[in-house]
Amino acid sequence: MFNFVDVKLEKLIVHNVGNKSLEEGITFSQQLTKIEIPVVNELLLKYFLTPFKTAVFYNFSHDTNLALNELFTYTTSVFENQDEFYTQSVNIAKHLYEKSVHAKIKGGEFYVAYLSECLVGDDSFDAIGLFKTENKENFLKVKHQEKSFDVEYESGINTNKLDKGCLIFNTEKETGYKICIFDAVSKNSEAIYWKDDFLKVKPMEDEFFQTKNILALCKNFVEDVYIPENNVERTEQADFKTKTITYFAERDNFNVKDFEENVISSPEGISAFREYKKAYEDEQNLNIPDSFDISEQAVRNAKKQFKNILKLDKNFHVYIHGKKEWIEKGFDDARGLSYYQLYFQEEN
Repeated sequence: MFNFVDVKLEKLIVHNVGNKSLEEGITFSQQLTKIEIPVVNELLLKYFLTPFKTAVFYNFSHDTNLALNELFTYTTSVFENQDEFYTQSVNIAKHLYEKSVHAKIKGGEFYVAYLSECLVGDDSFDAIGLFKTENKENFLKVKHQEKSFDVEYESGINTNKLDKGCLIFNTEKETGYKICIFDAVSKNSEAIYWKDDFLKVKPMEDEFFQTKNILALCKNFVEDVYIPENNVERTEQADFKTKTITYFAERDNFNVKDFEENVISSPEGISAFREYKKAYEDEQNLNIPDSFDISEQAVRNAKKQFKNILKLDKNFHVYIHGKKEWIEKGFDDARGLSYYQLYFQEEN
């Protein structure tokens, strides 16, 4: 999805943004950062861009008016007039400081970069990059003296470990730009501030978003409705999961009627699925279209959640990939135990 081979680092400035609740303050650079050594330019681009390997996109958002999203306004000013780069970098750093109020948020260097020739799919865009360094590492330095080697250390940045990053591509302005985010510690409460408080973004409603949502719906449906309490055998659960992931893996487009006919098939099951879909959309505040293009990446991400395993006590795990009609369940009166009987053509 991304191709950063020809990306150029046009402008860069580095500020230091501390934790507001600890009153660490902000240190502003007075001028743009000059990069005169080519290898430093290459290392910076590697540091900034390597983490962005996925095609999960977001948009800037606001509850009432997109223009009231601070980052949307600041970045728009830069895209419309690059002479605004320094002024808006200061505004962005101030905004980050205002949102850095959790006690565990670490201060650090905050980079604002202007990038050109960022290839996303088949299109090339300018982009504004926002990156933050929160963790430093110690590096050993060995110096050759006249008769010996001296060993010293310095604290610095590991260019393989970006802490937080954001790429804002100059496209789709009307819906809040196309944005990609990286956060190395996104699960911690102190880290959510980067996405939710500082950037204020929402998932872009593209094919990845829609595919991810319908697959999550199917997973919840089989776990909430296709259950033994509703007279559904475990083998039928496994069969539904297999058919679902196969359907998405083999098609370019999703169509809800086609899905119902090929995966669910029974009138009772289809009725239950439609009822569950409506309730799920209401609960999650979603509107999943009846048809859309399928995202291969979203399907790949979901495959591990659709593993079909029969867990029999603590003794056996049976993986089912299809042919549920080749599995029979019974009960042995003499032993007082349930059993599954498996049929196969050859042993691998």
